[in-house]
Amino acid sequence: VLHSFVSGSATTLRTWAAGLDFDRDDTTFMNFLASHDGIGLRPVEGLLGPDDIAALGRTCLAAGGVVNNRALPDGGEAPYELTGTWYAHLAAGHDGDAAIDRHVASHAIALALRGVPLLYVHSLFASANDTKTAARSGNGRDLNRARFDAAQLRTVLQDSSSPATRTWSRLAAMLRFRASSPAFAPSALQEILEAPDELFVVRRRARSGEQALVAVNVSSTAAVVRMPTGTWVAPDATGNAGGTAVPIPAWSSRWWRSG
Repeated sequence: VLHSFVSGSATTLRTWAAGLDFDRDDTTFMNFLASHDGIGLRPVEGLLGPDDIAALGRTCLAAGGVVNNRALPDGGEAPYELTGTWYAHLAAGHDGDAAIDRHVASHAIALALRGVPLLYVHSLFASANDTKTAARSGNGRDLNRARFDAAQLRTVLQDSSSPATRTWSRLAAMLRFRASSPAFAPSALQEILEAPDELFVVRRRARSGEQALVAVNVSSTAAVVRMPTGTWVAPDATGNAGGTAVPIPAWSSRWWRSG
């Protein structure tokens, strides 16, 4: 997901997601982007080339993070983890609205895919890196382990213009829409649709037949999704018929359920 937003292309992510196996209904994936540890790079070995992984390392450094390396049998080193908050990585090189847009849109992918989404607490509020604690400890992972002051967080969330409030309100809206449709149940079927390079489009289908569609634009330019056959209704009750070309703005997501 991070590679998609850094490169502006969802092609690799789309190929990977389309190849996932769901051979049992009593098991599912846990989908998360960030945790108290760093962003692991071992899972993308074989999926991303050395240049792509190096680009992720540069993004981490630009975000004020630390790239942790592992020793190789030949005596060399290779990056295995990026440290820092997820928001800091998505905000690197971007300010204000663009940083929040990228952060929120990236979570739409984790929320749309088959499985159970896990949202790390610092991602809920677009936390910046905790540079002071990391400097004291010398541990890059501490960048993403800041302790919240409850009273201070409540004050921040009372400000509708704060990044924390703007992020949480948009994530909560996606969560509400997700919870309203059985098409997002952990075992609901999943189909990754063909789309322009800039778009990641997933269709979910409940056993009852109800469907949902999520399109995410990982790039800085608008892209167009062609709606599949059927009638589709967005959270604001706007309807789109199958075959309709719908523009998806830069770094944004659009959600529909079958009408």
